Amino acid sequence: MCFNGFIYTQGARPGVRFGMALLLTILLTACSVKENRNHCPCHLLLDVSEVSTELFDSLDVALDEGNGRAQRFPLCLSLLPPGPVAVDVAKGRLSLNVCAVENGAVWLSSIGDVMEIPQGEQCPPLFLHTALLDARVEELTETVILHKSFCSLHIQMDGTDPSQPYPFSLQVRGDVDGFDANGRPKDGLFNPYAYPTADGQCTVRVPRQKDDTLELLMCEDEVPLATFALGEYLKAGGYDWTAPDLADVSVRIDCARLTIRLKIEKWSETFHFNVEI
Repeated sequence: MCFNGFIYTQGARPGVRFGMALLLTILLTACSVKENRNHCPCHLLLDVSEVSTELFDSLDVALDEGNGRAQRFPLCLSLLPPGPVAVDVAKGRLSLNVCAVENGAVWLSSIGDVMEIPQGEQCPPLFLHTALLDARVEELTETVILHKSFCSLHIQMDGTDPSQPYPFSLQVRGDVDGFDANGRPKDGLFNPYAYPTADGQCTVRVPRQKDDTLELLMCEDEVPLATFALGEYLKAGGYDWTAPDLADVSVRIDCARLTIRLKIEKWSETFHFNVEI
């Protein structure tokens, strides 16, 4: 007879008492052996409370668990219940990438990449949270902190007639076309065109760079007339492409004097060089 977890043998026949005692021994022995839980998943909790719902509509979550295992899913912030988002992942080390586009939905293309920018298009206003996690535990909490992963180039072309349409187009060329599965800048052609207004203004968003090869081209009918070594000028000015949040840059080109002036937030410098057009 079993009552409140205890087995009573008083009054039972010897054979019955022996059987019940044996059962009790088996139960106690089973309880003393710890279960191997290495095959059980890790309960990953994504804390998105620091993500601004005024700036971001949705998140794209990419989890690379290794050995070909990966998860990717969107999160609509307005539909999430209170508290962290729970995801079960395989125990081990994994990479996490969470990306969001300011005031818009995330658009993605390549499998295995966080984001790939189509040729001829500028970088979206992209924010990333990238982390390498040690998920060899029963439960793990990761707080998502989004970082600005693009630089806005605000370009002003001086020395033109504002009463006439701006006669040239501009093109920014670089060797980074997005971010890989680990949130790092990935190799690829970046080549968007920009068409300044009559007063010579335009803006181009550039993804995080790996080196100083970025160029700014002045074109006529998309044929380059002059090339500015923008990446080298930014490097000389101390621009940090590895900063968690990238600074924006103002570029002012005097077409008459053939000078270029760059301003990085509160820093500014003037570079002089000759250009034949």
